[in-house]
Amino acid sequence: MYDHTLKVQANDTTLVHLFNNYYFNEIGIPTTQSSFLKIFHYRKNNYTSFKDFKEIQQFYSKRILHIVGVQYFFIKQPFTFYFNNLYGLNDQLYDNEIGVLFEYNRVFLNSTLKNQLTSRFGEYVYDTLSFNLQNHYKYSSPMFSLGFKGQKIDFEIHTKKKTPDLKRRYNQNGLSINTGQTGSEFKSKVRYKVGDFSLWSKFYLHMDSTDVPFLWEQKKIGELTAIDDTLSYFVTGIGKNKHQIEIGSGHWKGKIWIGQLFPSPFTSVWPILAGTKYYLDSNSRFDFKSILYSYQKQFSNYESKINCRIINLSGSLFAEQWAILFPFITIINDVGKINIKKMDIIESEIIIEKVFSKSFHLQTWINLLLPINIEIEDGAKDPSIPPDPIIPKEKQGDLDVTGGIRFGLSMKYYLK
Repeated sequence: MYDHTLKVQANDTTLVHLFNNYYFNEIGIPTTQSSFLKIFHYRKNNYTSFKDFKEIQQFYSKRILHIVGVQYFFIKQPFTFYFNNLYGLNDQLYDNEIGVLFEYNRVFLNSTLKNQLTSRFGEYVYDTLSFNLQNHYKYSSPMFSLGFKGQKIDFEIHTKKKTPDLKRRYNQNGLSINTGQTGSEFKSKVRYKVGDFSLWSKFYLHMDSTDVPFLWEQKKIGELTAIDDTLSYFVTGIGKNKHQIEIGSGHWKGKIWIGQLFPSPFTSVWPILAGTKYYLDSNSRFDFKSILYSYQKQFSNYESKINCRIINLSGSLFAEQWAILFPFITIINDVGKINIKKMDIIESEIIIEKVFSKSFHLQTWINLLLPINIEIEDGAKDPSIPPDPIIPKEKQGDLDVTGGIRFGLSMKYYLK
């Protein structure tokens, strides 16, 4: 899979570059008539780079991950027991999941416990200052599902609870951030069938809150608090044979607060912060609406599927920062607000699977993301004052923006 997320260039200088690709190998082995084992390995390449022309600051992160894993299923009616284990060979990463599924008379219950640790490393460079940035994300999560599958009606509900690991992981070479949300998740789906028609609705709610310490080498220099991070949406749809249409709407809001940060490690870059305590208050909200059309066609030796989604997004971003020098002298007090009046996004996906034989299948897919009709304004400034350019005029030149495309190819071979 290749994901060309975003690349921004000006005068042959790359300002933003985000991409990743990976390949995946999997083999499945039926161990007995009632059990199945999967062994897999995948390599993932990920690259992130940001450069600021004004400050000549740069952050970049390059990762090559080798991940191995095993899955095991054991069926003894009406129970199915399973576990899934992922482990990073060259990084701090693991993902363990164990669960049991109960099915009886079209009713199913599923209970799962998941433990996960992921990490991210990067380098920040400014003139003579350079330090390493690490982010660790670790949590445990019990999940529960309940549902019913009938001839005319199906329904299912899922709940999830996140509990973070609060152990501090220091970085001897710079800054460390330990993220791990405390939150909950709920989703439900109901489907009703009438002849060739199918009607359904979906609901999703995700709520998080977290305290994130900023650790510099062996000491804590500040803390970030995500007071409110809530995402919700509702979707309703109708389908007949090969055609499906979904209409949905949702809302996201978030509030972040840095109550006190001692910026002493960074005063060589921002000398105005020397001897101060830094604070940040930010909040944002977004409303979105979407419509999805899906078409699926199956022939004797291949299958195709086309998805086309239109998303309308609007909202705002607000942030206020200030730095206070003893005794209560305000050195910095900036307010920023961005209003996104309208942003329309077209997303399309095409999937084609070719069946060469009972033993060999080939699937390819492509996903395109195209923003259109964008209206964004600076809500904190006088509209009569032109905004400061992100790129200085003398360095603007030809601006080239690419991205928003993903491509994948998979091959399946079934042993006899």
